[in-house]
Amino acid sequence: LCVQKTWHPGRIQNLEEVWKRQQDAAKEEQKLKEYAKQLQEERAREELASVAEAAGHKIKADRLDWMYQGGLVARQEADQRLAAAEATVAANAAATAAGGGEAPRLPAFYSEDTPASANEMWQRLHADPLFAIKQQELAARKNIVANPVKMLEIKQQVGGGVAAQGCA
Repeated sequence: LCVQKTWHPGRIQNLEEVWKRQQDAAKEEQKLKEYAKQLQEERAREELASVAEAAGHKIKADRLDWMYQGGLVARQEADQRLAAAEATVAANAAATAAGGGEAPRLPAFYSEDTPASANEMWQRLHADPLFAIKQQELAARKNIVANPVKMLEIKQQVGGGVAAQGCA
C-alpha cells in the first residue's frame, strides 16, 4: 500500500531518480578532480618556466599570437622583441668578454634531441595554419611554373603591361 505513494523511498521511480542524481554527482566530482589536476599541472609548468626565466633563459612565446593581432601591434611587439634580443646578445657578449665564463644552460630535458621531441616538433610544424597556407601557395606556384601555356600567358601579360606603360 505504501509503495503506491509518490513520495515513498522504496518506489522504483524514486530509486531510479536517486541513482541518477548519485551518478551525476560522481561525474561532477570526477570533473572537478580532473580540473584540479590540470590546474596543478599548469601551475607546475608556469613555475618551471618562471624558474627558467629567472635563470636567464628566454621564454618561448606563443607563436600564433601575431595572427590574431593587428599589423601595427604586431610590428611594435616584433620591434620590442628585436630590441630585447639585441640587448641580450650585447649583455652576453659583455659577460663573456669580462671573463664571466659560459652562460647558464637549460636543463637537459629542455634541449634534448630525442625522437619524441623531433616528432613533437614535426607535429607542431605541420599543425600550424600558416605552414598549410604556405604549402598551398607553393603547390600553386609549382603547378603554374610546370604549365608552359600559363607561363606564356604570364610573360605576355607582363610584356604587354610594360609596353602599355611605355606608350603612355
